[in-house]
Amino acid sequence: LSLTADQGRFFYMAGYDQDNNYIRDVNVQWTVQGDIGTISTGTSYSSSTIFTATTIGTGTVQADTSTFQEQTSIITV
Repeated sequence: LSLTADQGRFFYMAGYDQDNNYIRDVNVQWTVQGDIGTISTGTSYSSSTIFTATTIGTGTVQADTSTFQEQTSIITV
């Protein structure tokens, strides 16, 4: 994913079963790795967030719960 500074992307976390059937929204703590931007939810847990690119570089958006951690592919700003 390539973004210019001040562009944004909406991210959403949901749970699915092994047959790809929707189960429920999942509240996670969102963070930005690589210091390339900000997220709208701060340190709160939420099933969605808006990432805003602010700084040239590469990084990811990461979603954490007490049982798993997931991240986006590389984001280039």
